[in-house]
Amino acid sequence: LAPYLADYGYQPVPIPPGRKGPLSKGWQAGHPPEHYLPHVDPENRMVTDCARYGVGLLTRTCPAVDLDIRDRELVRVLLELAGDMLGPSPFRVGAPPKALMPFSTGAPFDKISGRWFALPGDNWRTESYSPHRIEVLGNGQQFLAYARHPRGTLYRWRRGEAPWWLRGSGYW
Repeated sequence: LAPYLADYGYQPVPIPPGRKGPLSKGWQAGHPPEHYLPHVDPENRMVTDCARYGVGLLTRTCPAVDLDIRDRELVRVLLELAGDMLGPSPFRVGAPPKALMPFSTGAPFDKISGRWFALPGDNWRTESYSPHRIEVLGNGQQFLAYARHPRGTLYRWRRGEAPWWLRGSGYW
């Protein structure tokens, strides 16, 4: 999919199987689609076949609202609120109910991070507790668009399929 995404103006980056981010240095600059062809890794001199890799998208011109929240009802309300405030968008789910909504911008901006928070009923004193957070991924970041989550499940799109949907909707 990377060459097709590049044809539509996105900046795809290769994501190795089982990972959430690129391994190559300088990935924030974007890579041409040829980067997904077999190539020699400059660090370890091994040949890598990127055809099996997932596809991440740089968020310089395609920022994304990332709802790192494990409460299904709250995620549903926040998806609706973001749609009302920013316009309609499909959303991607990797580890339900967490979700990510991509948008577009003509003026790139840096990442916006909300504070970590706990919800009523969360036992935040346990060692394994992971707090909730809302972020807007911006310049210098990426999100997984088409890949397998490290837990083994595929990332899935709901309410249409971005990034194809964004291009044909007038929201790009």
